[in-house]
Amino acid sequence: MYILRHSVPQDEAKAATEYRKAASYERAKAQYNLGIRYAKGQGVPENYAEAMRWCSKASHGTVKT
Repeated sequence: MYILRHSVPQDEAKAATEYRKAASYERAKAQYNLGIRYAKGQGVPENYAEAMRWCSKASHGTVKT
């Protein structure tokens, strides 16, 4: 919603927060999207280590946050 502006203004930081919530429930797509946000600095500070961490968890399907 926060990325595509469905019923709310676009807000990259809120989008990242929502991806983080979903990622904590072992949702691979959310983990991947959160990793990409870290890689591009979208709504979170650019951080390649975090990007690799989340994308790796998405590909392995093992997250424990």
